[in-house]
Amino acid sequence: MGLTASPEELAKSPPLRPKDHLIQQTRRQKAARDQVLEFSRDAQSCDIKASWLKSSERRLVRGAVERRVQAELQQHEADICERRHRLRQLLEAEEKQLLQELEEMKETTVERLAKMRERAKVLKEKRESERIRLVSEKLDQLFR
Repeated sequence: MGLTASPEELAKSPPLRPKDHLIQQTRRQKAARDQVLEFSRDAQSCDIKASWLKSSERRLVRGAVERRVQAELQQHEADICERRHRLRQLLEAEEKQLLQELEEMKETTVERLAKMRERAKVLKEKRESERIRLVSEKLDQLFR
């Protein structure tokens, strides 16, 4: 046997590695592949958990914000109702006062009759004084 081996010699020569080397190599490859698959599953599981935590936190924050907004809206509505109530009371009081003033300004029948009699008396006295003045002027003109 020389330094260079012919193809027949190579085919006949026993392999330099033991027979179970291929089995061990296959086992190592399978173990490495299993390890990569396990890592991939763990990474995917972590991604799913992180995604769930993010979405849960977003839901919690959104719920808290919605509750706070609802509370503010309810408070605003209560303030508006209170203001409407106060304005309604103010308007009713003002209406009562105006109606009372109108009633006080309204003349009763007796007052109206008394006023008309007084005016008739004043007009009668005025006519009478005018007549007396006119008569006295005419008398003056006659005697002059």
